[in-house]
Amino acid sequence: MMLLQQKRLADLRLQLERTLDKRDETLDRLVRLTTKVKALTKAVERAQKRMAAMPKPAPAAVIAPPPPPPPAPELNDEMPDFLRRSKPDAVGQQIAAEIAERKKAKSRGRIATMKAKKSGETKRMPLEGKDALKAIFG
Repeated sequence: MMLLQQKRLADLRLQLERTLDKRDETLDRLVRLTTKVKALTKAVERAQKRMAAMPKPAPAAVIAPPPPPPPAPELNDEMPDFLRRSKPDAVGQQIAAEIAERKKAKSRGRIATMKAKKSGETKRMPLEGKDALKAIFG
């Protein structure tokens, strides 16, 4: 019992020391910041005095506005031949049709899978024995 109380007392003393150290560090920091603020305030005051003592610049002469930009050159609306798209040839059309068919087949498979999940067919036990043969051969 005595050991526990001694340990708690030692912990409390340690915590007190740490807190006092933090307080001292904070006070030191505040003193440094206060000194810095005073120095900066004096520097600002000196700069303001120097600015007030400087002669005012003479007003600038009025400058004529810049001339208007030259008119834009006329553009030719015709597209150059190398930028024009050519019509797809027969092979390109065939490839595009194959790609479209593949996308449709994938979509049909995805829809079938979703319907099977919704109806519970994916969780059903597979057929065995005579039932499997009957399902395969009709």
